[in-house]
Amino acid sequence: MKLNQIKIGMKKPEIKKITLLSAYGRSLWLATELRRKGYEVCYLDFTHVLGDLSPDAWDSPYGVFQTKNTSFSQSTWLAEGASLDIQENGFIFFSNKGPIEFRGLMSRIGMKRYGITEEQMDYVRQSVFSNPKDFFELNKKIDADPFQKRWFLNYIHQTNSSTYLENYKGLAQKNKPLPLNENWLLRKLSRRGTQQALQMTHDKGVYVDEVQALQSISTDFRRIKTLKWTNQKNITQEYETDVVLNFLSQEELQVVTPKVFEEIFGGKAIHSDWFWTRYRYFVQTNDVINVLPKAFSLVHHIFLPWTHENNLVIHRGLRNDEFVVWCRMPNHYRLQKNHIETLSSSIAGVLKNHFPTWKVLSEELPVESLPNEHQVKAPHLPVYDETTLYKMKRSKFSNFIYFGPEVWERLDLGYILDLQMQVLNQVVGTEEQMGISRRRGRDNEIYS
Repeated sequence: MKLNQIKIGMKKPEIKKITLLSAYGRSLWLATELRRKGYEVCYLDFTHVLGDLSPDAWDSPYGVFQTKNTSFSQSTWLAEGASLDIQENGFIFFSNKGPIEFRGLMSRIGMKRYGITEEQMDYVRQSVFSNPKDFFELNKKIDADPFQKRWFLNYIHQTNSSTYLENYKGLAQKNKPLPLNENWLLRKLSRRGTQQALQMTHDKGVYVDEVQALQSISTDFRRIKTLKWTNQKNITQEYETDVVLNFLSQEELQVVTPKVFEEIFGGKAIHSDWFWTRYRYFVQTNDVINVLPKAFSLVHHIFLPWTHENNLVIHRGLRNDEFVVWCRMPNHYRLQKNHIETLSSSIAGVLKNHFPTWKVLSEELPVESLPNEHQVKAPHLPVYDETTLYKMKRSKFSNFIYFGPEVWERLDLGYILDLQMQVLNQVVGTEEQMGISRRRGRDNEIYS
């Protein structure tokens, strides 16, 4: 299920008050832009109630690719409460034939070693600059090539997608690939910085509250009229709304408010089949370790499934001997410390195979290995099998509009910003169209 496949009727003559349900800063930029457009905006943040996830783990390991679609205000927002680490050589890919630096001087040599053609790189460029219809026609053409020839395009479609498919099906997802030709940067977030970002959003006129529990909703036929919640200061609040924009996954929403979830969806939440998480290693430094890039992806065997230790994204930490290693693992590994420890050993073996001087001195296991009371209550970077998404229930309410991870194309922050821009344009465009509809005496619809 993708974003443009959800169709929700909106019959109220105008939108004035908008409520956003969010966590991990997923829709902060949108909240400020809606306020700037003149709407009353209430931003309800559920990060704390979902668990004690460190802010430096909030973003996807693929960070932000800044494209022509990244607006000036979005570029400014990225630095609010955060530091930005620009990767000078762009995205870097490692496998058995060495590195490819996609914005470095040696990029053509690296691509030639792996058989990545100029036509394939033009396909990546067209994913940013072409209109969707022309791009997906090109997608069909390339999808007809043998997998051995186009494997890299499948990889950049699949590796950061919110939907998991087997390697050879990657181009069939109809999502956009990672735009590797563009500037690549990583955000560094801290607890103080995230609080500053919330305060800045409040200072711009958005009503911001950190929620402890969403208690109830009041409804009128097929519309949500008010939301009632208790915040982190144990104060009960109530807010009237015209529209609710939801950026939580179904699993997250059910965790924070089982009663309200049942009222909205009338059934059980779907759960992710995979999730991204990270290990932290402290290693013995030497000449090889010291010259490794600040961030890169590593695929051990190109033609084996891009999961577990076979698909790693590696960031250098604050210390020279510190490395943060991200991987995609099955959801049933959560709370299974023995599986997580076994995977850590496999990851160490892969890294030692590619960098023989790699020697781990100490490690920190993912938060998913901690006891249940210290656990993040739902994956914040979930990935779903297609068969799982088919089971997803729709909202009963026409003004509860769903933008959770289940309908995302990708998990990287660059895509999340693109998504927020789409939502902004839909909300503003829908209100304008509603004015036309009223003059013509008919209802309108918003496509989300």
